[in-house]
Amino acid sequence: ITNPLPLFSATWRLLALTVNPKKYGSFKIPYDVDFEAAYLSEMDLGSKWESYYPNELLVEGLFILSSLDKDSKHVDKLFKKFVGVASENYDHLQPGFAAFFLSAFPNTTQHKIPQGILQGGLYDYPVAPDWDHSVDQSTNPDYLPHHDSTHSERALMIRDRPPQTYLWQRAPTTLSGGEGSCCLQRKHQDIILAYWMGRSSGFI
Repeated sequence: ITNPLPLFSATWRLLALTVNPKKYGSFKIPYDVDFEAAYLSEMDLGSKWESYYPNELLVEGLFILSSLDKDSKHVDKLFKKFVGVASENYDHLQPGFAAFFLSAFPNTTQHKIPQGILQGGLYDYPVAPDWDHSVDQSTNPDYLPHHDSTHSERALMIRDRPPQTYLWQRAPTTLSGGEGSCCLQRKHQDIILAYWMGRSSGFI
């Protein structure tokens, strides 16, 4: 990996510091530098129409930092940023993002909407076994108007989204997709992870 972004570097430095502080104690100052750089430049949720994978990496990074960083100088900043990302997620309708936020801050009073997105989204998830199938919502009046030729202006319901290997890293506004294969069954790791994070933090 060359030229990693500050959030990526901060996440891995903190993991090393947590696992073996004696061996990786020299990472503390570089971690603080990376943290501040990430806080100023990276910790905001991106568009729900364009490349979506960075949003998933952001949420996972925030979860790791919020769960492991006990520095009082950082805790309030992380909560502020994660609350912002969680509120921006409201119209993305991503249960996986809500699960990460609630798991990182199980005692938050700002849990009602994320909890609703988590529970409602998992309830709306296709029942297993979920065989791969083609989806095209481009003519569905529920998803008009369109943002562009391949995305709705707003997020699709979970049950209406094209099947993907891990749904929470895909743009929730994508109108069509899926291979229509007769022999490919989805693994459901997206729903399993979100469900157990919700259970462990007491929101399911």
